[in-house]
Amino acid sequence: MKEIHIEKSKIQAEALSQFILHGHRGIIAAATGSGKALIGINYIKHEETRLKKKLNILLVVPTTKLRDENWKTEFIEWANEELYNRIDRLCYASINKVRGRHYDIIILDELQNLTPLNSEFFDNNVVDAIMGLSATPPKELEKKEILNKLKLQVVYKLSLDDAVKRGVVSPFDIYLVEFNLDDKTKYIKAGNKLKPFMTTEQKQYEYLTKRINVAQAGNGNSWDSLKFMRLARMRFIYNLQSKKRIGKYMLGKIIPEDERTLIFAGSIKMAEELESKTYHSKSKDDDFNDFFNEKINRLSAVQALNEGMNIPNLDNALIVQTTSKERHLLQKIGRIIRHRKGHRAKIYLMYAKGTVDEEWVLKATENISMNNVKHLKFKV
Repeated sequence: MKEIHIEKSKIQAEALSQFILHGHRGIIAAATGSGKALIGINYIKHEETRLKKKLNILLVVPTTKLRDENWKTEFIEWANEELYNRIDRLCYASINKVRGRHYDIIILDELQNLTPLNSEFFDNNVVDAIMGLSATPPKELEKKEILNKLKLQVVYKLSLDDAVKRGVVSPFDIYLVEFNLDDKTKYIKAGNKLKPFMTTEQKQYEYLTKRINVAQAGNGNSWDSLKFMRLARMRFIYNLQSKKRIGKYMLGKIIPEDERTLIFAGSIKMAEELESKTYHSKSKDDDFNDFFNEKINRLSAVQALNEGMNIPNLDNALIVQTTSKERHLLQKIGRIIRHRKGHRAKIYLMYAKGTVDEEWVLKATENISMNNVKHLKFKV
């Protein structure tokens, strides 16, 4: 473990040096587990020591849990609680309400959460130094435009593969779990009020895709109609009964019950059907707290744990649903690969063959090293 701390310290020193070299403004794009929070804390300590005064500092994070728990823990471990208590701490959803302030330093944790709306903060306040932290800097055009306006570019990069090679995160295996849509069981309501009927997953997918193709062709359909049809197909994919059956099989036969497993579902309905212990926008914190404190071995989540949360001693991720965005997948993988001696993480990534679900997985994994990929194929 001593070697790990030494290597992490090297990475953190490299990143901080590059940030200062680039004029105290830039993005540190380092893999989850490399210690980005400590880079931010070290920068604050460095500047207050250099300038011999207490600075006005703002820390911006995606969620209250990250703000009030994760970052507080980091400050207590690497600096002190007094420093944490005297800096301003806000979530991205709130920063556009701040006006007329002057900050010496702003740290943007999970920088990808910057949007045109919350970036109005920079029009209404004065900021000297901006440090963006992210394992997955945004690639969307509108977000790149915001970063260009703020003169923020990547000044230090540590990819997931590089982090594994340098030993600061655990190695991992990806299991692509492929299954086909059910073309026999008629459980889906279709038709209309006058002519209702039941249909299969395969037929319903073909119908929804046909509707999307027609809308894309511009045959009298508005952009709103196209968005609605894409959303309908996405929700259909997220809640496939075949996906639930394969997920339950994975949890019952493939993934050991005594290993700590985080399940990523695409909907609350799917999350709750796969595992009784859940964490999502409509749940309380009880199950999460039990999971965090290792009282239970499985937790099913929807989005709430994608970013930043450091959960101890995880063994597996069952990713029931991902999107086409590489960032979303890397965030999920990042939850599982925190370094500990002898740990090799297992990432089970499910998709429905021959559908947009498969396209999303191919897109999300195109820049990830697939040297250790294994395949599991199921016939529904």
